Amino acid sequence: MMKLRKVTINHYLSLKDVTLSFGDLTVLVGKNGSGKTSILEALHRFFADFSVIGGGAPSGLTDYYWFNRDPREPIRISVELELTEDEFEKFFQPLPKTVRDVIKDQLDKKSLLLSISRQIVSPQTGWRTEYLNWGGVQLVRDDKPIGLDEFSKILIPEKATQDFVLYFFTPQEMAGDRLLVDKSKKVAYFSSPQIDSLTNIGIIKKSKETIGQNYRDWYTQQGFKLIERPPTQEEVPFLMQPITSDLLNNLLANIANSIKGKFRFIPAARDEKFVAGMRNPIVENSLLSSQRALSLSTTREEELKWSVFRNWVERFLGKRVDPNPTELLVVENDLRLPIRFLGGGEQEVFALMWHLLDKDFIYGIEEPENHFHPEYLKKLFNFFKEISKERQIILSTHSPLLVDKTNLENNWIIKREKRETAVQRLKEKEELKFVLAELGLVPSDIYLKDFIFFVEGGTEKEVIPILGEKLGFKDLIDRIAIIPIGGEGQLKNYLKMWLELLNIFPIEYLVLLDKHSEGLIHTLIRELGELKIDVKKFLVLEKGSIEDYYPIEIVVKTLKELFGIEVKEEDIDSSKPMDKEIERILKKHNKERRGWKVDIGKYVTSQLSEEQIPNEIKEAFERAKKVLLPNK
Repeated sequence: MMKLRKVTINHYLSLKDVTLSFGDLTVLVGKNGSGKTSILEALHRFFADFSVIGGGAPSGLTDYYWFNRDPREPIRISVELELTEDEFEKFFQPLPKTVRDVIKDQLDKKSLLLSISRQIVSPQTGWRTEYLNWGGVQLVRDDKPIGLDEFSKILIPEKATQDFVLYFFTPQEMAGDRLLVDKSKKVAYFSSPQIDSLTNIGIIKKSKETIGQNYRDWYTQQGFKLIERPPTQEEVPFLMQPITSDLLNNLLANIANSIKGKFRFIPAARDEKFVAGMRNPIVENSLLSSQRALSLSTTREEELKWSVFRNWVERFLGKRVDPNPTELLVVENDLRLPIRFLGGGEQEVFALMWHLLDKDFIYGIEEPENHFHPEYLKKLFNFFKEISKERQIILSTHSPLLVDKTNLENNWIIKREKRETAVQRLKEKEELKFVLAELGLVPSDIYLKDFIFFVEGGTEKEVIPILGEKLGFKDLIDRIAIIPIGGEGQLKNYLKMWLELLNIFPIEYLVLLDKHSEGLIHTLIRELGELKIDVKKFLVLEKGSIEDYYPIEIVVKTLKELFGIEVKEEDIDSSKPMDKEIERILKKHNKERRGWKVDIGKYVTSQLSEEQIPNEIKEAFERAKKVLLPNK
């Protein structure tokens, strides 16, 4: 399978000068508008419009496609492609096997490499080929094929001809008597049109010093053996089958046919429009018909293809797919359903996997996360990784769940700097944080921290640093990020998202939960089993919430100082949640205001003695200290 190993794109949309290299699976991650789609589009244009020489103007191309709308510089797309051994044989089938063997011997591993640079000079003039190199050998230069003489020089290494000289014995030179001499073996041969041609283009050396002599007397005097015929290829290996213009043209045509259309772009947008309430399939009807026809085919090749497709879908969805003369049916709990009755994401599985069935293509897939739940995304990434062994895949995404954490160099951060797209390849695990920062998923200042406290509300975010300083942990506070994850309604999903992100970008953390949220701990550990979350990463406020640790006498003082409300300690019911009691009093006196919890929390904690600080807060800082200051 042909692989795209490298691309350089110049002056296309925001891609002024961008170079990327590719593995079997490559992930382009960045925000919307960063240039990810432009990279896939440029590759699609290159392969869809490919021609060895020239090519018409791409349809719909205007100066808007040029960087900064300036068409004075051509759009340039340069690629490096790698072939397999089998592809090499098919690719260069127009050349005789003797020629292919010589080339492989001469170029070694480079014989599997193609490098091509194509330009769009202006919106009107269309494509031209700057160069097409095969293993470092130039086949096309300035939109013209090289000549036969030059190609022949390339194929025959100088070392192979260094012992050979063509001697002339008459003034007519090529029209008279002449002998090809192998000095190393002291053998002379009659010449041939091919030997004459190789001499004319300088591959074989020639000598006029024998003009006027009798060739029979000369070879006898020199002690050479004369073979009165031209040499065979076995005797002189560099005498391959002559390279003709037809052979060279066939070679270039084969290259064009093998590359054109090799890249398949699967965009994020759906083309179908739907009427609400109608159970129309999201998957195009023509595609569903093709799938149904494949499932019913009895040809061996199509049976194998159906088997692969069916296996992919069934493993992914966990549901059986049954062929049917009218439409495919999906079996769930013994209920057979047409595809249109599946959820949108499940239907998208049928479409995406169908597009990926063929092995002999390079696939560019735009933002697959648009159609799939995060749970599906993890399965989808593993699926992409598995099938990329037989078909090259390039993903564009703004989901960290599709980042390749195992092979970091498969990931590129794509970002926009003013008008220009910039790219950065990940190399170290620590650089994963740049992915989350670029996507805007978390504040960038978190990456200046070394530990995270997850808390339920904004009050804890403000009061914990105050408490930490009172406890003597001032040197730790600046290294700890405190992130509110919300109350009961959103806590589970938000914390789940964070824990998945921390699996991508590892940083030590502690989750500080209110008592009523304690039941979520084992639920999260069970649902995120593959992350192997340690129960010791959680700490529960045993009294309830942070407000339940406020001494009543300090709450009374705070209400008077901040709100002018005078209450007695007995006016506060200590058997009820403290935040509810404070809220009741504020409402009673019409003093409730935005942010009152934080204001009260900051004042109360500023009044606490070290002995009054909750033990759970002390424990949280001690755990952070063990990680951040292990030797203290």
